[in-house]
Amino acid sequence: LSEFALPEGLTSLGDYAFKNCVKVKEVNLPTSLATIGASTFYGCTGLTSITIPEKVTAIGAYAFSSSSNLKEVLFTGDAPEIGAYAFSRVTANVGYPAENSTWTAEKRQNYGGTLTWNEVK
Repeated sequence: LSEFALPEGLTSLGDYAFKNCVKVKEVNLPTSLATIGASTFYGCTGLTSITIPEKVTAIGAYAFSSSSNLKEVLFTGDAPEIGAYAFSRVTANVGYPAENSTWTAEKRQNYGGTLTWNEVK
């Protein structure tokens, strides 16, 4: 599989669910998703961009770590709790909703990677 959409109604992605799935290039996360587990997309080197749905409230440690080709991340809702090293060894542009007060400077860290944060209107 290189591209897939997860079903609407899914609320959680378990720890290590797609770890080291290097051929995955595109994942469409459902709007119902609330949590992304630890190391869920660890080592998914084919993944280049991902949109985090509005309802996501938690992203586990190392969730996107070592997904070295992940270059674009778009958050569409409030700032979730983001675990340690969630973006370790990732260099990406990260968008978050403009004028959303939950996206404080404390939330806009590097999480182990090199992230460039940008407001998106």
